[in-house]
Amino acid sequence: MNIERLCTAIKHIARVPEAIACLGAMEHAPKVVASYIGLAPLPLPYTARFRDGMRYRLDESYDLVTLWQINFHGVYPLRASDRVIVDAGANIGLFTCWAAARVPDATIVAVEPSPANFQRLVDHVRANGFARRVIPLQIALDATATVAWLSGHAAASQMMHLTSGHAPGALPVETWTLSDLIARIPEKHIDLLKMDIEGSEYPVLMSADADQLARVGRISLEYHEPPPQSGYTKRDLLRHLAACGFASIDDRGGKAAYGMIHASRC
Repeated sequence: MNIERLCTAIKHIARVPEAIACLGAMEHAPKVVASYIGLAPLPLPYTARFRDGMRYRLDESYDLVTLWQINFHGVYPLRASDRVIVDAGANIGLFTCWAAARVPDATIVAVEPSPANFQRLVDHVRANGFARRVIPLQIALDATATVAWLSGHAAASQMMHLTSGHAPGALPVETWTLSDLIARIPEKHIDLLKMDIEGSEYPVLMSADADQLARVGRISLEYHEPPPQSGYTKRDLLRHLAACGFASIDDRGGKAAYGMIHASRC
């Protein structure tokens, strides 16, 4: 072990409980833990298998980071009473499948605009037996319903985002507003809106008013640096959520430009 890898491992010492959970949950877990903390690379593509039968194909290193954050770090809290969950920014379906497994009575609406990610999402949903309870939508969320451009190049598939113009490699994608999406969900109440849409959370949420958001009970939101053209700040977003009736708002990012917000009506 070289010094660089040792220092990387030490940085993850606080994740020991998560590593123990991984060892209990996954097949070949020592290999997964070693890769996550930076001791040894994971050979890609890699099929991550859980002892309960869940499995995912990991094609890039960031897939493992996302899997870990969802399954072992617990970034998205669920409730046993959740019946309708919206996964906005579903990527390859890691949260969608995790939620479907843990809340067996829930229906999950999974929104993902990238064609490649969407296909992997559908594959994971089918492979894990959740096709009857997951509604996949290949669209992006934005402030207006139109056709926009999705970046074709990013450091990881999780980082693809809407662009302001037709940049090289960008893909045309259909966009819906959050109000459009909510209106198409037949159930009256959406228990949880999970959102990770790479900066679009600002125009998407700020363009939805209190009446439109009234059907949403909780929001778990990964926020990013606001797009320069949006004119919004995180303070604007927090104020808007409060004005829309979310009484409990937990900003876990502090002064950072990136972090998590959990908002609930009670």
